[in-house]
Amino acid sequence: MRRCCRWVIQRAPVGSRPGGKRSGAVSDWLTRPPCGFLCHRADATGGPVTPHATPTLERLDGSGKVLESRPIDRPELVIGREGDFALPGDSFLSRRHARIRLASDGAVILEDLESRNGVFVQVPGSVELRHGDHLLMGDQRFRFEIAPPTPSPPSAEIAPRTMELGSPAPAAGARLVRILQDGRDGTACAIGPRGFVVGRSSGNLVLAKDGSLSARHARICGAAGRYRVEDLKSRNGTFLRLRGPVTLQPGEIFRIGTQLLRVVRT
Repeated sequence: MRRCCRWVIQRAPVGSRPGGKRSGAVSDWLTRPPCGFLCHRADATGGPVTPHATPTLERLDGSGKVLESRPIDRPELVIGREGDFALPGDSFLSRRHARIRLASDGAVILEDLESRNGVFVQVPGSVELRHGDHLLMGDQRFRFEIAPPTPSPPSAEIAPRTMELGSPAPAAGARLVRILQDGRDGTACAIGPRGFVVGRSSGNLVLAKDGSLSARHARICGAAGRYRVEDLKSRNGTFLRLRGPVTLQPGEIFRIGTQLLRVVRT
């Protein structure tokens, strides 16, 4: 036996799990040895169980430079103005904003702790959008909405009163709503059949004063209720708000408040 890290991966024998529960399969679980030592148990092939590489949480600046880091050496790590990775100077963070969990297979799981401003993961190329999704592009926050089908007006035979004269209702489609810093809705832009581009100097929605946007930053396109957002190789990336817990891929960047973070393995 030798002294090891506080938390270790061990192999459960067939038919057992922690707490005495029965199981018909061999499995791994995360345990804390009370004596502080690790006995190297054999796996199903007779070889020793190899611990997973310790992941590290890094905080980045806008250029990708690492500002600070800490190893994730426990089953879960809370990030926020308070917590295991505290960032008290960011007023856009909740007290307990997000949590990183280590799964038994070594996967790193990110989840939002019902924070006010959410947790956003960088879009890797393009992803499908759902009604109500929130996006970050530069300093801009948007909400994506799919409009329900417009009901047909009643026929003249059954209309109880004179019809109102006006422009015809728009066909069902999608729109992008800009969210202001006070939480109110700003400009709402319809997404046409040729798609919709957001940028600093070119596109359907041009926001020239946002220096963190690229000239052509991102595009939303689709039809028949299925839409995707595509990052147009922007300098600062496009981010989608978490809908639920997600497994982070190595080097994947996420954003909480004004902080850029990523998890790497060393």
